[in-house]
Amino acid sequence: MMKSIRAIAASAMLAAVVLGCSSQPKAVEPKIGATTDGALSTSGNRHAEEPSVKKEGKSAETATVGVVDSRHAALSQALRSGKTQAVHDEAARVLVAHPDDVITLNALAMWNYKQGKIGAAKLLLARAIEKGEPSAAVLNNYGLMLYAEGDEVAAAEQYKKAIRLDERHAEANANLGSHYARGGDWKKAFPRLEIAWKAGRIDSAIANNYALALKAEGESEKARRIFEEAAQRNNKDPILLLNYAALLIETLNRPKEGLPLVYRVKFLETDKKEILIRANQLERRASQSGNP
Repeated sequence: MMKSIRAIAASAMLAAVVLGCSSQPKAVEPKIGATTDGALSTSGNRHAEEPSVKKEGKSAETATVGVVDSRHAALSQALRSGKTQAVHDEAARVLVAHPDDVITLNALAMWNYKQGKIGAAKLLLARAIEKGEPSAAVLNNYGLMLYAEGDEVAAAEQYKKAIRLDERHAEANANLGSHYARGGDWKKAFPRLEIAWKAGRIDSAIANNYALALKAEGESEKARRIFEEAAQRNNKDPILLLNYAALLIETLNRPKEGLPLVYRVKFLETDKKEILIRANQLERRASQSGNP
């Protein structure tokens, strides 16, 4: 009888998640504001001394079934198929028998997250935290839901909890490092972003923030190498390219190398006034050096 009651409860929970809680995530791109020295900052009402800080990397641990066991094999296959009904069916199958299965709850949560169903994802992750063993992956992902709802401070606390469980957890370090970077706290941002970068989390947002942290630490040449590597992988990110150009022109006095990046930024970004103002500033600075 008890097993039957638990099965009904699990099915009801899954139905509620599938059918409801479909609120869309809020935009996570922070506003860009000019600092007193003309650099761009995305740190809200604080003023970073460095140029534009990219939005939160939003690194999520979504590959929830690392070592596939018999319980999760079909769910893993459903996730790879990308078919919503298959994912729901296989998740329901596991949760009916094991309502508190953390791997399934996390997998289903991140599936909902990808669909923009933040409320549903948050509900599933909260259950996983309440019922399961402590998990850095789940805590990090729960932080993402809080961030998507606009509560960045609470999100950062979840990233910290994840790191206390696993100091080298790449996603939590990436997210906490980006949080510190947007606040202009480069001392705290640097070690977190370095861990994420060295663990292979090398998307343009993390690369941008890590390079800026290196620059703040006086490691300008290392910052240049990170920017260069990131720009080779993604030459369509205007903020990354703008920060790279600023490093070359203003810090390393290499205007010939920086100016083409400025031109590319102006080609890619024609709407955001703050980015264009900063690009024009860098163009004038390069021209005034006498080596345009």
